[in-house]
Amino acid sequence: MSSIAGTVHVWEKVEITLIAERSYANPYTDVEVWVDLRGPDFAKRVYGFWDGGNTFRVRVLATTPGEWSWVSGSNHSDGGLNGQIGGFYAVAWS
Repeated sequence: MSSIAGTVHVWEKVEITLIAERSYANPYTDVEVWVDLRGPDFAKRVYGFWDGGNTFRVRVLATTPGEWSWVSGSNHSDGGLNGQIGGFYAVAWS
């Protein structure tokens, strides 16, 4: 699965939703999710949170205009949480 958010403004929140394929006894404490975010002169791991059921979310933003991409990961072998990809294009505010 991939997710392309389209065009957003710099410093505007982009919310990435990941749906786990498995259920976990305590997803709040047992599951770590993240995306490796890349953009112009930028590369960071951004951690997310459990949002109920099998839903996890990661919130990111672009710090500069340009093309941004992400790849998801987690501390579990779960196809819904690992290896998802997406991206967006950030533009300056006018």
